[in-house]
Order: sequence, then structure tokens, then C-alpha cells
Amino acid sequence: MARSVARGAQGAPSAHLHRLHRDLLANILVSGGCEGDRVEAVRVLHGRSCLWLAPFQATHGARDHDRLLCSLHGWLGQDDVEPSLDCAGGTLFVDDPGGLPMFVQRLLLAYAERLEGRPVSELDGVGPARLAVGGPDDLLADVASGRLLASLHDTLDKLRVPLKGVRRAVSR
Repeated sequence: MARSVARGAQGAPSAHLHRLHRDLLANILVSGGCEGDRVEAVRVLHGRSCLWLAPFQATHGARDHDRLLCSLHGWLGQDDVEPSLDCAGGTLFVDDPGGLPMFVQRLLLAYAERLEGRPVSELDGVGPARLAVGGPDDLLADVASGRLLASLHDTLDKLRVPLKGVRRAVSR
């Protein structure tokens, strides 16, 4: 699947991007902005896709890796555990995937490879049907530093959504 780059006002996904990817389950890579902006960008793409009725779940690599690990074991059928992340048939967004331990990154890679190229009708509905990752900078820096598996980056880098560096103002 070819990589696409989305550009829109304030870094928001463009209308063209929504039309182009409404029915596709391409993995998403979001860069720039703050964590809330990245989550919202993926939530918008999820809401305008064929998965819009399925759950959307956002998690953070460094803070929530135990929950992700438990869920990946369940989704991959490795353990008889109930996944703790509720995104069956929907979209899972992982912010800061380089913050995940390497063994969790390998499991995420295995799950991403399992999803790749399969239409929604062929998915089992147990885990997410689409994966998205993001960070404040281009995740290639995490790959270069050894923080992120290059194969995981390559597998998830199908649709790029660069956000501009606009950060929300904090009101006091």
C-alpha cells in the first residue's frame, strides 16, 4: 500500500484525505503537535472511516505498556486473558511507541503484520482493525536512536499525518 501524506489547515487531516481513506484500513503515523492533537487527529480519521461505529482507544507507550502487553497477548491468542484495551474491531492509537519495551514492540509488530492487507470482513473482531502511532517528532529519530524497531515503523508507516507545531494554550 502506498504511503500518503495529509496536509490541512492547522495540520488537521484534509477533506481529500478523508475521502481517500474512508474505506481503507491503512495504519496511521502521526507526527507533531501535542499528544491531545495527535489523539484527536486519529479520532477524526477513525470517525470518518468504515470503522466509525467500532471503539476508538488511545494509549501511551511509556505509561500504559502493561495494559498494551496484556491486550496484545489476548489478541494474538498467546494467553487466555481478556484484553484490557477496549477497541475490538476499531482503532488503537499508541502515542510514543518508542517508549514501549522491545518485547512489547515485537508483539505490536506481530499484530500489525497480522492486520496488514486484510479487509474488515476477514478480521476476527477481537482486537483493533487499525493501528495508529504518533509522537511529537518524526519517529525516524526514534528508529535511528534504537528506541523504536525499524520494522515496526515501516509496517505502521502507511498513512502519514504531519501536524503543525501549534500547541493548545493552557488557561489558568
